[in-house]
Amino acid sequence: MTFKPRKVGRGDCNKGKSAGRGTKGWKARQHRAPLPGYEGGQRTLLKALPKLIHRRTHIDTTLPRYTPLALDELAYLLAKHRFPAVPSYTRASPLRMEQLVASRALGPITDGVFLSKRGMEFFNTPNVHIQVSDADLEAIAAIERLGGSVTLVYYDPLALRAICEPEKWAVLPPIAHPTRLNEIAKYTDPLQRGYLAPLVAGVHPADIVKTVQSLPLRQLQLD
Repeated sequence: MTFKPRKVGRGDCNKGKSAGRGTKGWKARQHRAPLPGYEGGQRTLLKALPKLIHRRTHIDTTLPRYTPLALDELAYLLAKHRFPAVPSYTRASPLRMEQLVASRALGPITDGVFLSKRGMEFFNTPNVHIQVSDADLEAIAAIERLGGSVTLVYYDPLALRAICEPEKWAVLPPIAHPTRLNEIAKYTDPLQRGYLAPLVAGVHPADIVKTVQSLPLRQLQLD
């Protein structure tokens, strides 16, 4: 024997008006299952827990946020000709930051590009000459072993914004030199292949900061 489902909400009987669900309340609604995270009206666990990320005061927020570029990724991009068309990247005309940004292969670049040693065992591209903001010593050795060169070049935030969005600038700003002591030490270190190392060669260590501050500004070279 089969029964037809009773139609509720018809008339003024016990299944009419409010359809047998009572008046108002959570159990009278159409979707009676509680929402994810709902705990009966009290403060939920997700809201009760503190945001621990704001308590990590040991993180230095002034450190630069470099965009990573691995060696195997660099070899792949060179093989696919993702960078602007240039006959060859030589030591006199290396792969610069302007061309890395123009390729749009590294994503958003905030403070520069970091050359990572990841994929070093698979890197076999000879004669790669590139300029980056920072690099692993192992990555530098891997490129120089194949006849290439790596140079650490400083780009200030204003110059990086002009490189990423040159259409917003009527006159491109010059590229400033580093001003912080740790950045000056890095870009004047010949072991890290800093671009200021040949310019301060033979200068007394106490006069390196004054020498860097007196250097003329560089100009952007957008291709």
